[in-house]
Amino acid sequence: APRAADLGPEDAALLPSAEVALLRATHVVVPDVAIVASGVGTIAMRTPVRPDEVEQSDVRLYRASATAETLARATLEPFYGIRPRAFLTDDAPDAQVVVVEGAEALVAPEAGFSEDLVRAWFILTGQP
Repeated sequence: APRAADLGPEDAALLPSAEVALLRATHVVVPDVAIVASGVGTIAMRTPVRPDEVEQSDVRLYRASATAETLARATLEPFYGIRPRAFLTDDAPDAQVVVVEGAEALVAPEAGFSEDLVRAWFILTGQP
């Protein structure tokens, strides 16, 4: 997904919602166009053990957008009971939680567990 920082003054793009706020001063935002997901999405949380066995952990954002981070912040503790210590974009060897996005989120992990955070948000709030 493109990022706000990658766009020039004449560029147009479909951006993750959390990136839009960064462009309000320089670009026109057209809120009539959107892609909305409710029951299934392309943002996932990966854990080496069942999520209910993780009490607290750093969270690694692996190639994840600001929208993925926002969704993780909104669901990890209230839905899964996981207290994030820090959200990190660099290598985080002690992180038991990794957030992935896009095609990576749709592929089953080689080991451990994968949870769809879009689905978790929908169950938690009833909102897409």
